[in-house]
Formats: sequence, structure tokens, C-alpha cells
Amino acid sequence: DLLMFDRETESLWSQIAAESVTGPSVEQRLTLVRSKLRRWGEWKRAHPETTVLSAETGHLRRYGHPPYAGYDTSERLLFPVGTDPRYHPKMRTVGLRLPDGTARGYPLEEVRRAGGRVEETFAGHPVKIRLDPESEVFTVEAPSPIEVVEGFWFAWNAFHPGGSVFVAP
Repeated sequence: DLLMFDRETESLWSQIAAESVTGPSVEQRLTLVRSKLRRWGEWKRAHPETTVLSAETGHLRRYGHPPYAGYDTSERLLFPVGTDPRYHPKMRTVGLRLPDGTARGYPLEEVRRAGGRVEETFAGHPVKIRLDPESEVFTVEAPSPIEVVEGFWFAWNAFHPGGSVFVAP
């Protein structure tokens, strides 16, 4: 889970909780905008007119090198948090959440075991989750007011410990 800094109010915002955790904006919620991870080549083929922001920012940062190389495959966490051992802590997980706190996680391993397609009802709403087997990119169809959050298993589970978890039949 990333903590984002708001320069206007100097509040910190939780990525997964989608709310401010400190500062004048505390407990205010963000409106989540659905997005999709894609490989650069896929994006460029679909949108050949795309321009890319220059890495020449004037700051001393090596933009071509990931700052946390290997983090997503390691079981090591950078901070103490209880982990649920059912899945690798960094397994990519799609989470669905309603404003009342009802939550359900879909770990990549389970969606893969379900043939890459899950169609079910979540809290009375029809949802579809697809996993592209090559790119391992999720596509989610879920009506409003369902929020869709994608992240690591450990983070989803830490914020939603009582939530249900999809298990492939």
C-alpha cells in the first residue's frame, strides 16, 4: 500500500483504503478511477500516437532502474505487517469493495486455477474477472458502486482481514 502525499493540504492518503490517514483531510475518501495495467508494447500498438514524459527531470534519479528491484517476487516486506500464509505475500490480487466495507479478494493464483475467468455475484452484483494468461493482466467488469483495487495479497488482506476470498472450485 502506497501512502500518497497531498501538497495542497499536506495530508497522507492510503492507496488501498482510498482515504486520508493524516492531516486536515483525515477520513475523507478518494474517488477511485478504474485503470488497467498493460505492457508498454501492447499500449504502444493500441495507441501509437502516445508520447512519453522525459526522464530528464533535473533530479538525480536513475529512472531506468527500479528502486525496489526484486521486491515483487521476494517474501520480504519493508515494514511489519501480519501476513496470511495462504498465498505469497506479493501475489497480485484484485479486490472488490463496497462502501459498507463488504470486501472480496481474488488472488491471481485462484483466478488462474479457475481458467482465467471468474463470473459470480458479489454482494448481489454480477462481476466478471478475466486474467490474460500471457501478460497476467486482470480485466474486471463490476457495476458501480463496487470499487476495484489491484495490489499485493499482503496489503489487500491487511486492509480487509474479514473479507471473503475467491477460491477456485
